[in-house]
Order: sequence, then structure tokens, then C-alpha cells
Amino acid sequence: MKVLIAGATGSIGRLVVNTMLAQGYQARAIVRTPQKAALLPAPLNWWLSAAMLSTT
Repeated sequence: MKVLIAGATGSIGRLVVNTMLAQGYQARAIVRTPQKAALLPAPLNWWLSAAMLSTT
């Protein structure tokens, strides 16, 4: 089963990611900062939030 996790780089979000991966889920995440996302465990797929790309 696939799950989408918002806030995966936060303290609770990281726990959710680890739990989902440990239980065999295909976890995906929406993140605001690619630097923090790079620290998330593999095989997590993540995408940068389009809302963070705004220049205004």
C-alpha cells in the first residue's frame, strides 16, 4: 500500500515515516526543505512542495 506523508521532516513526521517503512508501506513525502529530505531513510520518495517555490 502507498501512503503520502506531509511533514515528513518534522519530529512526528519522521516517526511516521519510519513506522510506515518498517511495516512495509511504500511511503512518499511532501517536504519544504530538500536539505532535510536528504536525511530521510531510503526507500522513501519525496517531492518538494510547490507552495515553497513561490517568490512572493
